[in-house]
Amino acid sequence: MRYYSIITLSFFLFTSCHSNEGEFSLKDWAVEGDSLSKIQAYFFFEEIGGIDKWSELGAVHSKSTIFEPSFDSYQSEQWFSLEDTTLLLYTRKVNDYTITQMLNGDEGWVSELKNASAMTDNTKKFMNYWHSMNFFNCITKLARGKNLFIRFTADGYLYVLNEERENVLFGFKFESGSWLPTQFLRPMFNDQNISLIIDRWEMFDRLKVPMSMRTIDSVFIEALEEIELCKDMDCFDVQFTVDHMNSL
Repeated sequence: MRYYSIITLSFFLFTSCHSNEGEFSLKDWAVEGDSLSKIQAYFFFEEIGGIDKWSELGAVHSKSTIFEPSFDSYQSEQWFSLEDTTLLLYTRKVNDYTITQMLNGDEGWVSELKNASAMTDNTKKFMNYWHSMNFFNCITKLARGKNLFIRFTADGYLYVLNEERENVLFGFKFESGSWLPTQFLRPMFNDQNISLIIDRWEMFDRLKVPMSMRTIDSVFIEALEEIELCKDMDCFDVQFTVDHMNSL
């Protein structure tokens, strides 16, 4: 755990609550939590681009190489919204075979060989989890801070809880001496631990993002290759329709 002097804490809290007009001020951050937890989270955001910039992010387009034992490796591409309405297009290309999955609000579709069908309830449940527990979705929610409570522990864990402090929604693990986390913690899904180890960070368009992540058991490894970060989905030439999904 880091140890802060009373002078350091007092100076930080004073300066962060008395910023110049138009600049981000910690007192304006909606997230709840004690001072130490807010300081840890604040400097984490400073390392990756700032709370204000992340809070403005609204949509992501990314391309990755995925490594899984059952597929060896394959290419994936996804477009997704970071707003309240769930919008997700996710494609996997294994050799010449493409599978596309789409969420549009309450609707879910799967397209194989350009033939679309409705998602099963179990697939839709997992894809909604996949969308809501995506790193970019979680970090944007934390930056906005609404209805969230944070707690930093002595062993380097920053937990993000709901406003009632009843459930841990997600979190991050920090090693001593670093403001960048080494793990992105996510709740279990069907008794599976799919929290992620972050192996590498890089800057993209003034924001630092995790370029390589893997599950704790290394069964799933994602190497990010390209990424576009925008304020809304209008940046991308994509429609969340069955016809467009079949064209991918």
